[in-house]
Amino acid sequence: MEAGVEFCLPCLSEQYWGAGGRGENSSPLLAALLNLKLKNILEIKERSTPQMNAEELKRRFAAGERYFTAVNLSKDKLIGAYLPGINLWGSDLSGANLAKAKLWGADLSRTNLANANLTRANLSGVKLNEANLRGAKLNYAKLYGANLTGAYYDESTRFSKGFDPISRNMQKV
Repeated sequence: MEAGVEFCLPCLSEQYWGAGGRGENSSPLLAALLNLKLKNILEIKERSTPQMNAEELKRRFAAGERYFTAVNLSKDKLIGAYLPGINLWGSDLSGANLAKAKLWGADLSRTNLANANLTRANLSGVKLNEANLRGAKLNYAKLYGANLTGAYYDESTRFSKGFDPISRNMQKV
């Protein structure tokens, strides 16, 4: 197969399986192409969700990298980390300690922050759309201009005194 040749996976699937889904039009070549394409998709996904720790993230951020989507930093310590404008869309930061972190302007949309410590973190202008904030500690966190639309919280989520999650379009679960 030539590099750069693109295949439409749904198109190939329909050709292989037929409209009835019974493999009426199956051919060994088409089956091999489907298996190869699936293998490539899985390899790309595996490479795009790297396992890294807090020190690696900070090193790469300091070197100018800003996009760390879907990384796993669960239970890592990022206390006081300076990461303004970082993109952690869809990442797992459950149980992470981000106390006093500087994250203004970051994209934390769809990020799992369940049971994370965000005490005194600067989250000004941060996108937290549809983030999981169940059990998170947001005491004294700066949330000026933060977008919390659709973010999830529960009874154990801790906010600063006077913070109203309903007025910020958050969803209680």
